[in-house]
Amino acid sequence: MKNNGKYIGEKGERIAIGELAKFDVEILQVIGDNLPFDFVIYKDDKFYKCQVKTSTRSTTNTEGSLFFSLVSTNWYSKTTHFYTKNEVDIFILCDLQTIYLFRFDELKNRRSISIRKIPSKNNIKKSVTFAKDVVISKDRLKHVMCL
Repeated sequence: MKNNGKYIGEKGERIAIGELAKFDVEILQVIGDNLPFDFVIYKDDKFYKCQVKTSTRSTTNTEGSLFFSLVSTNWYSKTTHFYTKNEVDIFILCDLQTIYLFRFDELKNRRSISIRKIPSKNNIKKSVTFAKDVVISKDRLKHVMCL
């Protein structure tokens, strides 16, 4: 099996579903791939549209940081789509090992995000997203589902 973008994205979705299952989160899967979300979470009688973004890339020249694109790009038509609040409630970012959760409003209008797994050498903390703060946990799930 090739490690092309579509395959890596599908693998990230499967990892996300498995990780969410550990927290007793129910998943409604979509048939096809023409919707702006990958699956729906059903929790406490509410539905949350989820978009999974998978990355195997570290940020260029930045050790300990992961890079995620938050847009959908159509290479054929050369267009970039920014997700809207009507399309996505929760972004799930996956590095093929761990998932990180965000409410839509935490990432809206952003093209990408870097998540730091370890502090930078100069210890900058302002405007930095640390993995420990957004990794899946019971508290993080409560945070993203309080829409």
